[in-house]
Amino acid sequence: MVPNSDIIIASQAFADAVARDPVASGLEWATLPSASHYETFYALPYALDVLLPVINLGQHDAWAATTVTWFGWGVRVWTFVLDLSGWFITALGAAAITGIIQRDRS
Repeated sequence: MVPNSDIIIASQAFADAVARDPVASGLEWATLPSASHYETFYALPYALDVLLPVINLGQHDAWAATTVTWFGWGVRVWTFVLDLSGWFITALGAAAITGIIQRDRS
């Protein structure tokens, strides 16, 4: 995972981290003092943030999967699948709740 911020990606510190380790530049950058002021990555809140589109935990906005490796591409595709599934589940839930509220119980 790498930061999903134009300011961070364009910074010299991140460019140096990419030069030191192009595959794990996010991990290399996280060891720098400038990274201590950026939001920490947590996997479970990231997955919930992607799956539940009506709740914004900030992880999906702050982090993105790297596309340097095949694993990163897999995570990017899985994120897309989770995002679509979340919207589908939310739409089904809203339809179910609306149907229950409008049901005539007489």
